[in-house]
Amino acid sequence: MTLERPKGHDSVLEGLWRAASSERLPHALLFTGGEGIGKYLAAHWFLAGLFCDEGPAEPCGSCGSCRRQAAGSFGDLFVIDPELEDTGKIGVGRIVRRKQTEGTPLEEFLSLRPAEGGWRGVILRDFELANHEAQNAVLKTLEEPGESCCLILVSSQPGRLLETVRSRCVLVGFESPSGSESAEVLDLAGVDSETAGLVSRWADGAPGRALRFARRGAVEERAVLIDVLSGELDALVGTERLLALEGDLGEGTPSALVRRRAVGAVELGVEMLRDLARSGAGYPMDQLPHGDVSDALGGRCYGLGVTSRALESLWRARREIDSNLAPEAVLDRALSEVQQIFSAASSAQ
Repeated sequence: MTLERPKGHDSVLEGLWRAASSERLPHALLFTGGEGIGKYLAAHWFLAGLFCDEGPAEPCGSCGSCRRQAAGSFGDLFVIDPELEDTGKIGVGRIVRRKQTEGTPLEEFLSLRPAEGGWRGVILRDFELANHEAQNAVLKTLEEPGESCCLILVSSQPGRLLETVRSRCVLVGFESPSGSESAEVLDLAGVDSETAGLVSRWADGAPGRALRFARRGAVEERAVLIDVLSGELDALVGTERLLALEGDLGEGTPSALVRRRAVGAVELGVEMLRDLARSGAGYPMDQLPHGDVSDALGGRCYGLGVTSRALESLWRARREIDSNLAPEAVLDRALSEVQQIFSAASSAQ
């Protein structure tokens, strides 16, 4: 991972480096805050500052430690990233060795002698995706990680973590960056101003999430979903167009990329329908990320029963994709059901 300074979190990270300098740094931290605000990036940047020859402080970027981290060859950093690994979950085999374990599990990494001779760091991204067995397996490590070791759990949904896990970590809360800081992230990434405005609204200002929207082509994705909901586009054709969209979905096999596109479309559809239900209940449309969906559907008002049935179809689709059912077939079925629900409701009006 290329070292990159996160926007808007300087004061939090500087406080942690000061704690490390005075030997008061807790060995287990839980980074929390909204999705896509830079918690994971902050975890990497913070540990880079611990490892830096000039640290604990902001990483210099030029010492041997910083260069090895930027190249991904630093021996004392262990990362579990279900997004990069495209697993959608964290199983116990990533924490302790099991028959299904591939590579080195966390427990074995910490049992090895430090490669660099200083700090060792662990980042467990989106740890709410860890099942109960994996969370229980990490408890001993959280209590006794070893000398000069810092474990960072990253989660936007800490309520899904076991209380025994949360109680063994020191909570470090992160706020969303300012609007100007988020805009700077998108501008530096080459996102045009019109797209940046849309995706920032949909991401509630979270720059990481907005950038993922922009890169995967969520503007085009949403346009297809609107056409399906309105009945202007047949649901099966809509599935074909969604899966054929261009965009950066990360690395992976063709089947993995199809799965990510289907998951993204379903999750975006859920957010759109939630806001449609809220606007129908009287919530100010200009305060909703997708408050314009009602206007895009011709200004029709749909009752809670209609949006609830449509949402259940999409939620079921999400569960089925997670269960490794064919994403193309799941998306076909879900969009067809949703279209039929809205078509029947429009005919009844």
